[in-house]
Amino acid sequence: MHATCCWMIKRKITAVLIALIPFILLGNEALSAPAVAPGANSGNSKIIKWVDEKGITHYGDTMPSQYSGRDNSIISNQGVVLKHNQQAKPQAENLDKENLEQQRRDYALIATYTTHQEIDLARDRNLQADEIAVQGLQQNMVTAKARLATNQKTAQSYTARKKPVPVDLTQDLQANQVKISKIEAQITQRQTNMDATRQRFESDKRRFTELKSGESKSDANTTSPTTSQAPATAVVAKPVPTVR
Repeated sequence: MHATCCWMIKRKITAVLIALIPFILLGNEALSAPAVAPGANSGNSKIIKWVDEKGITHYGDTMPSQYSGRDNSIISNQGVVLKHNQQAKPQAENLDKENLEQQRRDYALIATYTTHQEIDLARDRNLQADEIAVQGLQQNMVTAKARLATNQKTAQSYTARKKPVPVDLTQDLQANQVKISKIEAQITQRQTNMDATRQRFESDKRRFTELKSGESKSDANTTSPTTSQAPATAVVAKPVPTVR
């Protein structure tokens, strides 16, 4: 009776060890895999192995949806890698989008302009709004500085007579300085806009030259895309708001 019990215990231990062989072959990482019951070693069973964002390796019959785009491997219960699925790389897709976008811009550039002079004219029209605004702001600056000089002269007369400068005059002086600072900031912003406009049209002109040069060499016909993004176009000048 004792011999029979020992034989049955040895048989169960042997079965458990056989079931653990695939995980021993997989290395220490296999310790995180779910246990496989004896007798479940079917040839059709597969294990999915993947690594999460923290670098932890997981095993399972199915892969959670949040990890579906990550690298993973299909492993048999015998520890054999059946298939390795790599994460899709978006670089090629992004490159295709960039190329398509460039083609659309190129077509819009050729469709909008026929000569370099037309690009220059469009640039000048776009600059017109900012140029008018700067002129108006400069006039406002002259007026504000003249008013500040007058108030400063009045304040100096009080000081020369050893009298306190009136509160309202002090407030006017502060308001004049604030107004001048605002006008200076607005002029700077307008000039920055003008620089960006010149750079944009200069870039369009260089690309226009490249495209025209390529057409003359290859004599190729330009095919219109379904949609296009127009290059820089003219805008209508708006009146300059008066700074108060």
